[in-house]
Amino acid sequence: MRTAKEIPDEVFSSNCDTLANCDAVIEVADIYTRDPLSTSPGGHLWTILLLVTSAVNVGLILSYQLFILLSPARATNTRKQVFLSQALLFGLLLGSSLGFAYSLEPSTASCVAIRIGTGLSYVLIYSAIMIKQVFLISLNTGVYLPVIYQILLFFFCILVQIAISIQWLVLVPPCQFDAQEHIFYLFYIFFLIFFVAFLSIKSVHIKENF
Repeated sequence: MRTAKEIPDEVFSSNCDTLANCDAVIEVADIYTRDPLSTSPGGHLWTILLLVTSAVNVGLILSYQLFILLSPARATNTRKQVFLSQALLFGLLLGSSLGFAYSLEPSTASCVAIRIGTGLSYVLIYSAIMIKQVFLISLNTGVYLPVIYQILLFFFCILVQIAISIQWLVLVPPCQFDAQEHIFYLFYIFFLIFFVAFLSIKSVHIKENF
């Protein structure tokens, strides 16, 4: 923790002539004297745990991807559409990789990666699940959704989240956001989660789900 002597002189400038200005000076001084999480003993422990967990998840996902690529069943079933499964795996891989960004010191690159990567990983996961469920429900009613339709639907689902993330970066500087604001800009993800839950209830009786 910084002592009062270590706080820059500009924090205690002569601008503290009104109550509002004094409150602002005190707030800035509090930022300088606050212990960052990464420098505290508990912060180091959580950083190590986050790095280990992310590395294990990334390793498992890559191993499963390698197993799929080398699986004999894939070679004998070339007509099976696997792009949604690959998108789902990529979303899981991206979400697990974000643990490395969260463990870094805040910077423009890490903040942009967190803000864009979080929404992008979730939208890849839940869009893939949603389209799979829509396909099963349609197939159960006798309607076959062409692959091009699935690809277009998947593309537009992702495009919405990309537009939201870009707008957020334009309106708010990369590292100037808090947890509540981050959650608010994931409202589209929450919509997908609720919609996927609704489709899951609707398709629970379909045998192809099991």
